[in-house]
Amino acid sequence: MDKEQYNEIMAEFAIDEQRHEAEINRHNVRLVKVLLNVKGFVWVTKFLKDYHECECFDKITFTTKPQGKLQRDTWGALNGVFVNQHCEFEDNFWGEIYFPVKEGKYLRCPFAC
Repeated sequence: MDKEQYNEIMAEFAIDEQRHEAEINRHNVRLVKVLLNVKGFVWVTKFLKDYHECECFDKITFTTKPQGKLQRDTWGALNGVFVNQHCEFEDNFWGEIYFPVKEGKYLRCPFAC
């Protein structure tokens, strides 16, 4: 493969990645707008603070069964959060954070740091 072919492949990859990120953003913005109506501004503000601090990414989805451990300490701005965390080496963490929305409903948010 020559440099020109490589550059074309990388340009196509970058376009696909931008499209993927735009779709994730559209999905998450729609979901946050629904949450604003259901949970209110204060709750959504706390959720978004935790979401960004935890380096969450990808689509936010609903689930009825959180995985991982309930966080009983002073973790984050919201109570009742579950974290399903994996570790590779000493400083490579990933998993899902489950934010409670109401009894039996959680937001599943993938994270990596």
